[in-house]
Amino acid sequence: MNQFFNIIFSERAKLPFLMHTVDIEVRPFVAAFMKKLWKSTTAVELLGKFLTEIRSIVETRLNKPIRMVVFTVPVSFSRLQVNRIYDACAMADLKVIRLMLQPIAVALWYVIQQYASSDKVMDNESKKIALVFNMDAGYCDVSVIEAEREKLRIKAMTGSTIGVEDLLGNMMCHLLPDSEEIFKRPVHWNSDILPMAFLRSGIHNLITNLSTETSDEVDLESIDGLKIQRVVTRNEFEDVNKKLFEKCENLIYQCLQDAKIEAENITDIIIVGGCCNIPRVKNLVTEICNGKEIYEGIDPLDAVLYGAALAGAHKMDSVTSQVTLHAIGIQCDGVNFVPVIPKNTSLPTVGDMVFSTIDDNQTTASIVVCEGVEEGQKAEENNVLGN
Repeated sequence: MNQFFNIIFSERAKLPFLMHTVDIEVRPFVAAFMKKLWKSTTAVELLGKFLTEIRSIVETRLNKPIRMVVFTVPVSFSRLQVNRIYDACAMADLKVIRLMLQPIAVALWYVIQQYASSDKVMDNESKKIALVFNMDAGYCDVSVIEAEREKLRIKAMTGSTIGVEDLLGNMMCHLLPDSEEIFKRPVHWNSDILPMAFLRSGIHNLITNLSTETSDEVDLESIDGLKIQRVVTRNEFEDVNKKLFEKCENLIYQCLQDAKIEAENITDIIIVGGCCNIPRVKNLVTEICNGKEIYEGIDPLDAVLYGAALAGAHKMDSVTSQVTLHAIGIQCDGVNFVPVIPKNTSLPTVGDMVFSTIDDNQTTASIVVCEGVEEGQKAEENNVLGN
């Protein structure tokens, strides 16, 4: 929990709104100054209001009530975050009939499309292995899927919280003079929030333009009246975000290793999400897969939407095998996390392991079940599922 708050508050100075807490490890609050008063709310409540507005728009368009929803989430979401999604949907008077992972939604649309396409029908003997790379605002998911006729098998999935927000933050730090001092100081509404919003918007446009152009000019007024006026090249953007792109590469290698698949055996590369048009993203995926061309039969911005729609239409029978997203284990020695069911284990599954008590003649023990990443981690760094 402490690690979570450290991450949140190290980044809050770069956000176009205020975030605060009462320092007792409760959920962070988002604050806004409205009608001469400060008003605060939680991220869950904001999502609930957002879903309520979307539901209202859809009901007006379809002229019928909407009470059920299919929700997609990234691989990196914890059990706690998933539960918060259910809470937000309840606030919007929506019943979640299926909560699915985004890579599965993309894979489902890919398989159905492959099978239904008249010029790409998959015969009884055909089998395709696809790598799905999904990178958006706050996450990067990689999955390896196996498709045979109308059936889909998830071989492995992995994910991280890196995304467009990190690209944006890196460019802000790169372009702002004395950025370290600016982001360390307390955030003030009048002097910081509005300029920060304009700065973020301008740099976001810069990143978008560099996807199609080799250079672009930045002309922005930033915090403290600082003027940023210069030309930024695509190579400069890639150098600034070199470490982030290396993390993306590592996710792909990890997923291939977990799936026990060699890169040359990948038949299709599918790149979706908000980063799908960034040249470096395309290049790093194709380079790992030995120069294989990107599959063009899927709209990269709508693939998750179509897959979710298929799931809502009860087409999930195509998914014959899924895997565990995180290792599941217990707290051992009162401190360490020991996985009993490894990550990317095919479901359904059962895991067993023999443990012994610490003290002689011990008659009771507290078994803390955690959802974690790897052996050797501290149990407190993982999500507790129960005890």
